[in-house]
Amino acid sequence: MFLFEIRFRSVFFSTLAAHLQTHPNRLDNIMKAKEYGTDGEQIAVNFLESKGYAILDRNWHCGHKELDIVAKKEDTLVIIEVKRRANDRYGNATDAITDQKIRCIVAAAGAYVKRYCIDLEIRFDVIAITGTGNKMHIEHIENAFFAPLWN
Repeated sequence: MFLFEIRFRSVFFSTLAAHLQTHPNRLDNIMKAKEYGTDGEQIAVNFLESKGYAILDRNWHCGHKELDIVAKKEDTLVIIEVKRRANDRYGNATDAITDQKIRCIVAAAGAYVKRYCIDLEIRFDVIAITGTGNKMHIEHIENAFFAPLWN
């Protein structure tokens, strides 16, 4: 079993290296997309701060789950998911928030509240940023979704 795992990893990384050699822009595109998302989160933080939100955390992780922005407004803990698109060619930015994504956000929010012993009302917002430069549109959706009850 261990030998199989080593061979599998070796083949995987060899294949990945070959792919990146034949598609050198792919890694650059991945890095640009990550930077684009990080820029979007900074835009969202600036927007929220201008509206009186206190930013508590950014990119908070619990295992593989992540909260983009955790903020406080008055007596409410606000969990904000940020989605950014250069245009709507591939759909609205909010279309990327699936049921699975909501489950992950809610689970991570539960872990956050438990870890920091927070006793506040919790609200889930979405900030959708579309466009670039002077043609950027920021949409803040308060109560974008509620923590669902799953069996």
